[in-house]
Amino acid sequence: ILDNLDRTITAAEAEGDAPTVVEGVRMVRAQLGAVLHGYGLERIDAVDERFDPAIHDAVATARVAGPMHASIVEQLAPGYRFNGSLLRPVQVVVGIAA
Repeated sequence: ILDNLDRTITAAEAEGDAPTVVEGVRMVRAQLGAVLHGYGLERIDAVDERFDPAIHDAVATARVAGPMHASIVEQLAPGYRFNGSLLRPVQVVVGIAA
């Protein structure tokens, strides 16, 4: 549900939908996130981090300059922990030195 709300917000902003509707969906997403957090759900984001196969799922690679090798260059979907245990890894694009 959180992923679908995030996609709705992104699509609505890209299409220039009514700002009040976008803000309403953003508020519902925040409320749901807060409730789930209260039950132990934690969102994991990974942009600009080093790739860690324990929490990241590399679904693609991209050519990058040397210092960005093995770093996450794009996050496709957030990951989640539930009460400290990995529920879903972060889906990422990992940089590979050219």
